[in-house]
Amino acid sequence: MIGDGWEIGPHSSRRQSGVNSPRRLSRTLDASRDFDSFMEFPKLLQRGASLKVLSPARYQQYSNAQNVRSTCQKTAWMSLGLCLSSLLLLYFLLLRRSQYVSHRQSKGYGVIIDIGQRQQSQYSSNIEARVHIFTFEDTNALTVKVLGEKPSRVLFDESSGEYDASTSFGELLVFAKELVPELERLQTRLYVLGTGGLQWAPIAKWFELLQQCRNVFRESGFQFHDDWALVVNGRDQGVYEWVAANYAHDTLKSDSADTIGVLSLGSESAQVTFIAEVTPPPAYLYKIELWGTTHELYSYNFEKLGLESASDGLLKLLHAKEVASSVGPTDNIVVVDPCQPTGFEADANYLKTPARDFLIMPTGNFTACRAESHALLHQGRDACLDSNCPIETTFVPDLRGNFIATGYFYQTSKLLEATGSLAELVVAGERYCSAGQNSKRNICFSAAYIVAFLHDSLGLPDHGNKVLFTDSVNSVPVEWTLGFFISRLSEDKAAYSPLILFEGFFGIVLLFLGLLATGSLIFWFVTRLRRPQHKTIYDLEKGRYFTTAARGR
Repeated sequence: MIGDGWEIGPHSSRRQSGVNSPRRLSRTLDASRDFDSFMEFPKLLQRGASLKVLSPARYQQYSNAQNVRSTCQKTAWMSLGLCLSSLLLLYFLLLRRSQYVSHRQSKGYGVIIDIGQRQQSQYSSNIEARVHIFTFEDTNALTVKVLGEKPSRVLFDESSGEYDASTSFGELLVFAKELVPELERLQTRLYVLGTGGLQWAPIAKWFELLQQCRNVFRESGFQFHDDWALVVNGRDQGVYEWVAANYAHDTLKSDSADTIGVLSLGSESAQVTFIAEVTPPPAYLYKIELWGTTHELYSYNFEKLGLESASDGLLKLLHAKEVASSVGPTDNIVVVDPCQPTGFEADANYLKTPARDFLIMPTGNFTACRAESHALLHQGRDACLDSNCPIETTFVPDLRGNFIATGYFYQTSKLLEATGSLAELVVAGERYCSAGQNSKRNICFSAAYIVAFLHDSLGLPDHGNKVLFTDSVNSVPVEWTLGFFISRLSEDKAAYSPLILFEGFFGIVLLFLGLLATGSLIFWFVTRLRRPQHKTIYDLEKGRYFTTAARGR
């Protein structure tokens, strides 16, 4: 031992120049540092730092499985939520279907009150209301029956200048409640429809009456909304008569060639409605959808060509001819009227002017009346822009199929006992016009005007069964109110039909696909839980990380 404890011996020089030499020690530390980097050993903690002991391999594997299980639990909750959402969606659709069925009602009632001018006089403001009560059943096929109807005059207070809606409609509501059971009234719809003939009533008063109707019927005990009080024009009435006729004929859902056309003659206007062979121009085209079938109708309303309006128009036309052909003073002109029976006392007050009076001399000539009626129907024909204008300047396509003639067409032929054909009506009209003073006013004109309208203008044959004078088809009354109610039933069904997802074969298939999707989601959830999960392990012996797969527990 020499000096500070250095040992002198054979190995002293080796120890000093070997491992313990500064240069060798530096190389050793460098090599060790490279090896650590190569083997990716964990970094050693500095002195004083908290020591975290590495867990055994099995414990590390268990800890990783806990993480896997946590992930699986999240996936499970998400999958369960999707399953519940799918089931709730199916339940919602089933619930909506049940609500639709309850709303649609397989059977029930309906009430319609139509308001219009019944007394055909331009000097009268009397208005009549009529209530119609229907019952329907829509199971395999729609069945609608008319339970009853009742008219009532709408009272007008001359002193106040207002209509008394509460009193006028009170008895109509009492009549409706007698036919509709109390338990059904809240489900029974009530419609208020203003119709033709109201042009003689003051417009402002009419709208006041409509508003009064809304106030009264809100408290009626029936189902009513303000927009269910509306005005129906003549063209719409003709279309609704067509709906009623083809409902009774059971051709609303069949080919258009099987449908029947409707010719209707009212007091103020006439309507022609049928399905033409070619689509009519837009001005004459009326599209109506019934139970998924769209019908393209030719429909036109001939204003001022109703029976009363045409009679007045014809007298004015005859008067104008007499004035034009007269020579000299015109204050004592006599108007020859072939459309009134001989001896009939006509009222010519509407032809009076402050300067002179006019006399009418009836002659009762059916042939002459027919010719004058034809001339009335052809007024302004020269201004027609189409090659086929049989009445005034109105385009009318060829009449396809069979027709029924309703309104005054039927009433006149029934009164004259000539409902078989137009030829029978000609014979009956000639006999009636020449009968003399015991004849009723306008019957002679009505017969001649109908022949001029249907045969001379529209070209319907005077023999055969192409046109039938009637007011019913298969014992079902052809009324526009019935057609309106049927069309509303069809609209209600179309409005809610998208909610019927489980009806019929298509519904069964759709329900099966929904259940299959839910089952597939559940199966995916189960297999997801059993799917092998990846985990990372550090091998202490090999000094590296590697991944392996293990099933979640």
